[in-house]
Amino acid sequence: MPAEIISTTPSEHDANNVLSAYSNKKSEITVRFEDGQEAKFHCVWLRDHCKCDDCFHPTTRQRMADVTQLSLDITVKRLEISPEGQYLRVSWLQEAHESRFELEWLRHNSYNPPLRRVEPAQILWTSQDLTQNLPVVQYDAVMSDDEALKAWILNIETFGISFVDGIPSTPEATDALARRIAFVRETHYGLTHVISANLAHGDAAFLPVHLPAHADTCYFTDSVGLLMMHVLHHTGGTGGNSTFVDGFAVADHLRKEHSWAYDVLTVVPVSFHSAGDKETFMEPIYASPILRKDPISGRLLQIRHNNEDRSVLRDVSPQHVSIFYAALQLWTRLLKNPAFEYSIKMPRGRAAIIDNWRVLHGRTAFTGSRSLAACYLNRDDYKSRVKTLLEGNVSKKFL
Repeated sequence: MPAEIISTTPSEHDANNVLSAYSNKKSEITVRFEDGQEAKFHCVWLRDHCKCDDCFHPTTRQRMADVTQLSLDITVKRLEISPEGQYLRVSWLQEAHESRFELEWLRHNSYNPPLRRVEPAQILWTSQDLTQNLPVVQYDAVMSDDEALKAWILNIETFGISFVDGIPSTPEATDALARRIAFVRETHYGLTHVISANLAHGDAAFLPVHLPAHADTCYFTDSVGLLMMHVLHHTGGTGGNSTFVDGFAVADHLRKEHSWAYDVLTVVPVSFHSAGDKETFMEPIYASPILRKDPISGRLLQIRHNNEDRSVLRDVSPQHVSIFYAALQLWTRLLKNPAFEYSIKMPRGRAAIIDNWRVLHGRTAFTGSRSLAACYLNRDDYKSRVKTLLEGNVSKKFL
């Protein structure tokens, strides 16, 4: 039995962009949106994603249907677009069930082709850009006002970094500020911890030496998402500048000017370790490229670079060895280039928070007494906060 099709008519909408749904193939339907774009959906996919209360709990937003009961050859009995053009209703031939889908939901979750709106573009920056336009918010405002908190998080999303002025010079204030975003992640360093040149941990951060630009915790399978740092004091000495590099900006430059090196750093797996403490030996479960891309879209997701923590290169193909080191040298030189590296002597009362998957950080060597409070946040917790605070749970309707 062919599907019965009911859709809006050309007289109700622009003749060239008719909102409609139809089925030319037994196993799929096509939806034509008001702007003329079309997307195809398999019937079995639609039935699996039914949003009725019996199939998808409206409160928990979890599936309630048993996937083993899903008919793999299910077909459409009737298609209907609601009069206001908001929903697609589907009746199924093999069962007495009706599924209803918001057309906005279908567009967002379309896959043949994908029509979802692109996320807002990140702004890549150089050291000059940051010098001229430093993203800064005020501590008191962030702690008391959700609008200021939104501005802070928007800075992080846009630039991968934001500074906070007016913070009291205590680890407790650092911890409280971080928790305005999400839970603080506990590691072998503890929760919010203090870094001084005392070798309290077997890590170069606890020495007064120069630290080149790097990402933290590459030795974790799931590297931390955000890093907050706050210089509590620096007395009786010199140096100790904080340095920041937009890793995505450097990677973009590398891709455009030295594509061979970019390609190498996106495929050669590199491992890292933390083994300086007696009872600590951290390694990721699997090695990953320094430039980690989304396997589906190809979009750059993460910079996993820390030369000090870089471990034995054992998962490399023989033909990649020489070219990998050439690419790594080129990449590292770019990270050191003053055009990309922003250096600042952090004044008292200023904290910095960075996207540890994008922005690399470092420190110049120093003398004297210097202590810094630091803590980490999980990326998933941070992204949850972004969605609920900036988008107001709007994205949940696309589940």
